Amino acid sequence: MRQLFLLLLTFYGIAVHCFSQSQEWAPIGAVWHFQEDDWLSSEYSSYVTITVVGDTLIHGKPCRIMKKSGRNCADRELEDYTYYEEGVVYWYNKYVDQFTVLYDFNAQAGDQWEILMEDCSAQVSVVSTDTEVINGEVLKVLNMSFDGPLGGKITERLGHQPYLFPRIRLSGWCHIICDGRYSNGLRCYQDAQLGLYETGLAENCETVISSIEKGIPQQELLVYPNPASDWIEVKFSPFHPGELSIFDYKGNLVKQFSLNSAGQAIDIFSLSPGYYFLRLLAGNESPLLKKLFIY
Repeated sequence: MRQLFLLLLTFYGIAVHCFSQSQEWAPIGAVWHFQEDDWLSSEYSSYVTITVVGDTLIHGKPCRIMKKSGRNCADRELEDYTYYEEGVVYWYNKYVDQFTVLYDFNAQAGDQWEILMEDCSAQVSVVSTDTEVINGEVLKVLNMSFDGPLGGKITERLGHQPYLFPRIRLSGWCHIICDGRYSNGLRCYQDAQLGLYETGLAENCETVISSIEKGIPQQELLVYPNPASDWIEVKFSPFHPGELSIFDYKGNLVKQFSLNSAGQAIDIFSLSPGYYFLRLLAGNESPLLKKLFIY
């Protein structure tokens, strides 16, 4: 009887230790709100949520069950599974029945790791590291190369700010080309310990944004290529001389140009990779917006 009691006590201690480690990442009840846009329609902008709804064991690992409110472009299942161990977040890839490193918060500038995506793998690279204070808590930040599937900013507790998970492989590519609805940045994160954090990407967590273009179908702003790396061609029809402004995802004005012809090449080589918004003011018409991704 005493041996059974010690055995149960040991098992309980191991379970508490394992699940307490997971609480630094994705505690039960945590919710992410991501903005959802559509490459094919500027009249659509809404949100999707990912909620931690419980625990489960996979290959003996104590995983969090992360349930999505919907499936967008090239997404996986409506549920994903992750676990946290010694500063590393592991993600379960059901297609190969293996865990793969999703985020490594022990990493330093220059470090790399591979993420399994179906039957191929994609490499991610750390460009630099930093810290950020959110609601009084100091969190580590990984700034990632845009050459891989997790380009941009990864923050402790919050994860990858464009979207938590990499996309599934399409048409033989590990790097996804998405032409449907896609997640376009973190709006909010909330858990019982950290509280509510809003990035300012939207008015609030659940705002459904109406397009500025809606209601003026006679006007059209074309930008290509998109995504782009060093230049873009901007066309506006019907043409009026106007002013084109480029804003980063935080709303900061980063470039401004005068448009003097119906088609004009714009140099964007000096802009860092990431998401941007273009605003065109021409004549007495309402402003037009366009999303731009620079890689």
